[in-house]
Amino acid sequence: IAICDDDKHDAEVLQQLIQKTREWQAYQFPIYLFYSGEAILREISQGTKFSMIFLDIFLGGNSRGNELAKQILQMDHETEIVFQTNSLAFALDAYELDALHYLVKPLTVEQIDEVFKRYRRKHAEAEVAVFQNGKSLN
Repeated sequence: IAICDDDKHDAEVLQQLIQKTREWQAYQFPIYLFYSGEAILREISQGTKFSMIFLDIFLGGNSRGNELAKQILQMDHETEIVFQTNSLAFALDAYELDALHYLVKPLTVEQIDEVFKRYRRKHAEAEVAVFQNGKSLN
């Protein structure tokens, strides 16, 4: 799982919330933090696959999370995108990108639990939700 947020504090808070979920407690999968769109795009272009990316809508500079999500999905269409933001303004964009969820800050453990429930429902063909970490196994 990856978190991409230009606000280091917000990224770390989200990481801590994820670590409080039942899902993380059971599987303790790695959580990677990225503080720019360029950094996460570079990682994905090198072959790293993420089952889920929590993506801030308002990234530093002119970056918009919805545009970044389009680039990510072009490189790996299986990645689930979860938008996190302070605004409802881009909810329609998230819907059009088939985002797994759209969360409005401040975030709670209950919201993150709901994200994992949605992930499991969407990927119900698997017995257990498997979260990829690291390089592709090609």
